[in-house]
Parts: sequence; C-alpha cells; structure tokens
Amino acid sequence: MRSFRQQDGSGLVLIIGIAAALAIMAASLVALTANVAFNTGRERTREKSFDIAEGALDYGMNTLAKTWPAGTPSPAPTFDSTAFRGLGESGNTYANLSEYPNPKPGMGLFASASFYDDDQPGGGYNPATSARTDANLNDLMWVVATGATGAKRSSIQAKVHRNPVNTSFPTGIALYVGGTLANNAPGQTKKGMVHIEDQGSAPSVLGYAKAFGGKTDSEIFDPGITPNVETPPLGLHSVPAIDKLFSPQLIEQIIGIAESLPGVSNVGTSYYDCTAANPNGPDIVPSGANLSGVVVIRVNNGSSVSLGNETINSIDNPGILLILGGNAVTFDMSGNGTFWGVLYTQGICDTAHGTPSVHGMLWSGSDLTMKGTPDVYYNDSVIRKLRNKWTLSVNVVPNTWREIRP
Repeated sequence: MRSFRQQDGSGLVLIIGIAAALAIMAASLVALTANVAFNTGRERTREKSFDIAEGALDYGMNTLAKTWPAGTPSPAPTFDSTAFRGLGESGNTYANLSEYPNPKPGMGLFASASFYDDDQPGGGYNPATSARTDANLNDLMWVVATGATGAKRSSIQAKVHRNPVNTSFPTGIALYVGGTLANNAPGQTKKGMVHIEDQGSAPSVLGYAKAFGGKTDSEIFDPGITPNVETPPLGLHSVPAIDKLFSPQLIEQIIGIAESLPGVSNVGTSYYDCTAANPNGPDIVPSGANLSGVVVIRVNNGSSVSLGNETINSIDNPGILLILGGNAVTFDMSGNGTFWGVLYTQGICDTAHGTPSVHGMLWSGSDLTMKGTPDVYYNDSVIRKLRNKWTLSVNVVPNTWREIRP
C-alpha cells in the first residue's frame, strides 16, 4: 500500500491569500475606473460650461458691435439667450440638449452676459453701481459672461474697446451745390432760404454753389452764412470739387454701414442697388420710413428718387441718406417732407414746389432747383451726433480677459 507524506495545507493558504489580494486589486481597479470616469465626466461638463461662457462673451461683444450704448440716455444692451441657444457648429449647436443639457437647479441661466461701464478707479467696474452703458463715452466697457450646463458653471470677464466707423463730416457747410443754384428771380418774394439753426462749435458757416440762377446770394442765404459762388456776376470764391469735401472714402464707409443695417432690400439691408448690375435683381427704390437711419440708394443715371411728405429721422436720431448713380440722378424734394441729418445726392436736387426742409446739411453734386418753398437749416449738433456713431468692430483689450469665480 502507497503511503502519503504529511501535509499541513500551507499551499491552500497561499492560494487563498493570492485570490484575496487579486479580489482587493480588482475592487480597487473598479473603484478607480469609476472615479476616473466620474472625474472625466465632471471635467467634460466644466469644459462645456466654459465653452458656453466663451461663446456668451463673443455674443455679447457682437451685441455691442450692432448697437454700442453710448451715453446715459441710451438703452442698456440685452443678451438674447434664445438666439444664443441656436448658435454653434452644424449638428452641434447649443440647442443640442444631449450635448449641452440645461443647468441643474441653482446653477443659474444657461448663458448670460452683463455689460458695465469702466467708471471705477483704474478703469474697473462695480456690478452694483456701474452704468450699464458707455456713460463716460470713452468707447470702453466690461462684458461679464456666464455659461452653465449640468452641475457646472463658468464665468469670464473682459474689457472691450469699440472701433468706430469714421463718419466725421465736414462741419460749417450748410449747402453744397456742384452746379447751378436755381431759384426765383431777384426781388421776388422770398421763398426758399438757407439758415443757421445751430452753429455749434463751427467757426463759420458756408454755402457753396458753382453758379446762381435767379436771386442774389443775400436773398438765399441768411446773414451769418458766407456764400462761396464761383461764376460771375458774384464770383466770390472758387468752389472745390465735391469729392474734396465729401470724400469717396467717406462714401464707402457709409455704404458699409448701410450694408450692415437691416432694411427691405432684396438681401435685407439698407443698401439698395436698384440697377440691373445687382446680382440679386434690382431693388425697389425705398420710400417713407424706409429712408430713415443710414440708407444708400444706387439708381440708374437719369432716374429719380422722392422724399415724399414724410418726416425722416429726428433731432435726437438723425440719419444719413446717399443717392448715387451719376450727375443726372434727380432727388425729388418737391413734397412737404422733413429730413434730419446729412442728405447727399450725386446728381440734381429738385425742390420746385412744396415746402420741404433739411435740418443738418444738404449736398448736391449737380444742380439744385430751389423754386418752391424749401428751407435748409444748418444744424451742427445734428451733424456731430452722426460722428463715429456706428461701430466697425469690438475687440478685447489686451490683458483684461480672465476667468472669474461664478
């Protein structure tokens, strides 16, 4: 019979020990994996909230670029959270709730942006007391943006600077006529005249005309306005070309503004190309309220645009109207309309009848027929309100961007 050696079970103990160690390691690995997955999920959510805050900052800057709130009477800008939700790359917009879920209760809004003037010492802001507009008119504001998704919230602040479009018009010019200023015969009852409504800081007020056809300068221009007429019998001064005073660069700047503003053109802007050269088809010549704000109309040479009987713009909100197309274009002011701002036509301005008025300045590249009862009022404050009113861009001031505690 075979005999067995004595065994004390030490091998079994070793196996059990190894199994226990493996079990502990496995449990620890599971816990570590779960913890890493949890932390990764939290980090992804935090990154998403930061992404939303960055997007809200950019959207807030875009809001300021559309309408910079200059001065205390201006309404404070608002953040359109509904429109913001639709932003983002195709297929991955902020409206994608699986990618950007709504914030949990207590985390605040999905996205927001607040705007403050830099009215504190050192150019800072105080959320409790700072104005919500550019009250000090220095083209600087703070934007504080917040984004929240799930259980995470992030905030960013940055000071931004406004770069205005150069719309500095020459001051002290009530009327420019690049051709003949036609009016009633000398000695007839006064009808149309050029006046000073507000001289402001302009050292003098001038009236330019290449030639006169009818009344003398003293019967057209109010005392205080210096007439500059080139041809005999007056021949007082030479008249500079219109583009020396109203530069092509300024016209291009104004066209750019009109192309950025909403309107009823075929592409929804305030620039109207009513010629066959328009790739979207000729626009319809606007009229009435559609002439307010900044409007540029390009028509075929020989065409006509009418002011009508409307009051366009106001003393508080003047505008700019440009009529382009050539020296045979006619701007018809023969109704009873009133225009506040800068009115410019490359061609003829006709006020043959009616009682139209312009408050600001009037530019006519060709003839001006002043045989109705028109009045041109030079208004320096209206012109200055148009200076650098529109924004070219809004940029972050270097070294002011930083993440802050929500």
